[in-house]
Amino acid sequence: MGVAPLKIFLRPEKRFVSEARPTELLVLARIVPAEIPVPPTRRLGIVVDRTIASDASLLAELGRAVRRGCEHLEPNDVLTIVTAGESADRILAPTRVRDLPDIESLLTAVTASGGPVTYTAWLAAGVELAEDWDRDAVNRVIVVTRSVGEGPTPESASVVRAARGLFRRGISTSTIGIGLDFDEDLLVPLAVEGGGNAWFAERPDELAAIFDAEVRSLGAVYTEWATLRFDMVGADVVDVLNDLPWVAENKIALPPLVAESAFHVVARLRLRPGDAGHDMSPLTLRIKNLDLPCRNATVHRKAMKVHVVSSALADSMEPDIAVQAHAARLQLARSHARCITHLDKDEAPAARELLDFALSRFQSLSGQSGSTLLTRDLATLMRARERILDPSSRKLVRKLFRYAAVGALRSDLIGGQGFAG
Repeated sequence: MGVAPLKIFLRPEKRFVSEARPTELLVLARIVPAEIPVPPTRRLGIVVDRTIASDASLLAELGRAVRRGCEHLEPNDVLTIVTAGESADRILAPTRVRDLPDIESLLTAVTASGGPVTYTAWLAAGVELAEDWDRDAVNRVIVVTRSVGEGPTPESASVVRAARGLFRRGISTSTIGIGLDFDEDLLVPLAVEGGGNAWFAERPDELAAIFDAEVRSLGAVYTEWATLRFDMVGADVVDVLNDLPWVAENKIALPPLVAESAFHVVARLRLRPGDAGHDMSPLTLRIKNLDLPCRNATVHRKAMKVHVVSSALADSMEPDIAVQAHAARLQLARSHARCITHLDKDEAPAARELLDFALSRFQSLSGQSGSTLLTRDLATLMRARERILDPSSRKLVRKLFRYAAVGALRSDLIGGQGFAG
């Protein structure tokens, strides 16, 4: 794929900093890949948990969702379907979209395996799909399950490592968990480490929207492998609120970027004092896009300037509400992990107390910023708050926290982590 332009916008919380003391400053980086002149070919592999077949209505809904998703593929795009249970079986060999059979009938014929899916089967399915990868295409495996086993194990950790390895070869992995009986602590890392998207479908009728968003985004992938480096002068990086993985000093790995879809990173910097009346350029961002198979790399740069003033003037400046709103969203996402820890210890009142504390500031910023994204987050979390003390809702609330967190921390790309609808 050819390299299209990428725009970087840097927005500090304040553009005036003090001359007399160090200044901690939030900075919002908005990364916007341009439209890709020639959309990439897509090679899509779907791995279906065979226990889904024990529910005829769910299997039918999945068939309709996959068929509708295929309507967004091009004639030369390729689809493969593998079922997994106690073993992995390919029910559709790599087939160009123009030659596809009746997908709904094909999936309706799947039979239940009689037991929970094994990680060995998932791994076998992923490796089998990887055999058909194309270095010039976007290669994506979508794992669809409702029953993946409980709790991390050495075997599940090896599958996550395998997904990371496949991603480095150019094959990314997305996951879709259906209902309340799958373990999100396994599916989310599989998608995050695999460079794809983690989806939660509470109801079967949400599958169509998920497949629609997932397949549409695949035709707009700008890059699946990019890093962001902070070059600092007279300043230090204190924190990156997205909790993206560090790959080197002052360098983080970005998730896949989608054309014409903004990705936001919020960092907290500590600036050393400067001379009043002068500009400082404490930060230059460098984003490197890397096409691993072709070994081609492109670097994009953007510098930020702030003005040094007296402490009194710096203190009088109002902070940028949009920057604070993005930061609050990420900080709230971090609090979800602590809420989940309380829930796992059967400490629901403590979880709600922590959530209420985090929501108090978030609600105010949501109203001031007018962001529809923040409003959606708020609606999801208020729903979790209403049910958090109900033991029968524990699985749902835990999933709401887990998927809301991963969506916020990775910036909600088109087709990104989160919910249908």
